[in-house]
Amino acid sequence: MRLMYCFVVFCVFGISASKYIQFQKDYEYWYKYNSNSTIHDLGNFRTVAEISFTTINVTEEVQEILLKVNSFFVVSEAHKEQGAGSAHLDFTNWFSFEIKLSGEILSVFHDTDEHHDVLIAKKGFASLFSSKLQNSNSEVASEWAYQTTEHGNEGHHNASYAVIKTATGIQFKKIRHSTPIPNAKGVHQKVLHFDHDLGTIKRVVVEEEFTSPQIAPDFDSEKGMRKVKAVNDFSTMENPTIKATNKGELQFWKKEKIKEKSYRPKDDIVIDSIHIGNYQRKEHNAQKLDKLKGTIKSNLICIRTEPEKGLYEHITIAITEMVVYL
Repeated sequence: MRLMYCFVVFCVFGISASKYIQFQKDYEYWYKYNSNSTIHDLGNFRTVAEISFTTINVTEEVQEILLKVNSFFVVSEAHKEQGAGSAHLDFTNWFSFEIKLSGEILSVFHDTDEHHDVLIAKKGFASLFSSKLQNSNSEVASEWAYQTTEHGNEGHHNASYAVIKTATGIQFKKIRHSTPIPNAKGVHQKVLHFDHDLGTIKRVVVEEEFTSPQIAPDFDSEKGMRKVKAVNDFSTMENPTIKATNKGELQFWKKEKIKEKSYRPKDDIVIDSIHIGNYQRKEHNAQKLDKLKGTIKSNLICIRTEPEKGLYEHITIAITEMVVYL
């Protein structure tokens, strides 16, 4: 009877006792991040960053982690020049997040005046740890699998995990079952490597593929148009699509004793979720989009009567440019 009781307790409480993401107090954990992204017909981009994580508050199940970005650069392979980086954006404002030892991010804390691009980057770095890492209900198991429902920076989604024990720790492979954008196609896979000696996640590898939707199921291309014979064949027309791939890697670099403890400011701090939400377009991009939309709106009715080479090509270029800026 006693043996059965112990077995039941282990099965019920074993999963909740998983402790895979925890940073030792009074230490700063430094990581290097590298990613390579390809946007079809636009180019290849490389992102390089150095970031750190420090525990500033801890309870039995939750840690509050201070995230610092020491450097951040985006480089276009086509132009071989530095893009948006620490020289153009201020990454020094406060950003911390509460995370369970199993990887579930509960909330984030950031400056009220944080630049939206910086906030997206910081949430993205924090979300590399976002997960639901669970133990096996068997101490002798070397592999196990499970399914979860999660709320990450991309919003609510379902995911499945395949887990294997390695020589140095445990590898968790997560596959997301949906895309954040309706009617889009995509693949998202994240592999988190827990290291026994380090006591936390040592390496994270993310691989993504994305194809934007070409047309909504209820879209009517002839709605509001004059009922005249079209010069162009509307049945073969397709909206421009965005195809992108990305592979990013977060790798542990070093662990340093902190010289001074940090405390979250009491004023001018927003309590937020890890979800990114709607992106706020840059001002110059918004102006460019307004101009492109004006070109399309003022000439759209003429598509049916224009020759094959003429206004149609002009509007197609405008639509393509608009997709890029979006």
